[in-house]
Order: sequence, then structure tokens, then C-alpha cells
Amino acid sequence: MPFTTTTLASSALAVGIAFSGSTGTAPGAPEPPTVTVPPTSVTAPAAVEAPTIASLLVPTSGSGPVDVVGRGLPGATVEVTYRGVTVSTVAGAEGTRLAGVWTTHLPGGGAYDFREVLTAVQIVDGVRSAPVTYEP
Repeated sequence: MPFTTTTLASSALAVGIAFSGSTGTAPGAPEPPTVTVPPTSVTAPAAVEAPTIASLLVPTSGSGPVDVVGRGLPGATVEVTYRGVTVSTVAGAEGTRLAGVWTTHLPGGGAYDFREVLTAVQIVDGVRSAPVTYEP
């Protein structure tokens, strides 16, 4: 039997594949499924109003604990800072007699001369309010 030798110009033609400039699906192949993802909406957290500092309850002796009392949103965490120390408390829960009322002892102890600023912020769902200050 005689053999014929043929030289191919391209290796792609040697396996029977030809490219026509597009890399889509092969003829007769099913189209890939289309997946539609609904858009997500991101809502920025609402601003939280600052709590109020209603009063300071100072002992008549001038030493001992001083209580800070204020109002905030029911259930909010309130952070009070004095002399670089911060303490946390929680405002009264919704539906209670003291809803929104908060109280805490001033950090530090001893005699308070209130020459330094006292600040309070409230936190609701991770959002912090602007600070409210008490200045002598």
C-alpha cells in the first residue's frame, strides 16, 4: 500500500478545530444558564441623637460617689467619660416606668471639683451619637 504524506499548516487543523475569532459555545451545545441576582439595597444607619445629662447628684460632704442622671433612647447604651475614664450604663427599657432614664457613678472617686468636662454619648445598634457635655 502506498502512503501519502501531507504537511499541515496548523496544528489546530490537525485535530479538526478551527477558530473564527469568538470563543462562544460550540455549535449545538446548550447555552449556559443565566443567573439573575436581585440588587441589594444598603441603608445607612440613622443618626442617633445625643442623650441629655439631667442632673448630678453630689453628696453634701463633698466626697464619695457622684451619680450622673440623664435621658436617652430606651434600651440605648450610654457611655459617660470623666477624667479620661469611661463607664457604660443602659437606659431604661421601653414600656417600663423609667423608659429612657439612665444613671451611673462618675469614674474616679473622691472629691469632684468639676473643673473638667463630663461627656456622654449613646449607642444604638452600633451607631454612636455626638457627645453631649456638662461643663461647670
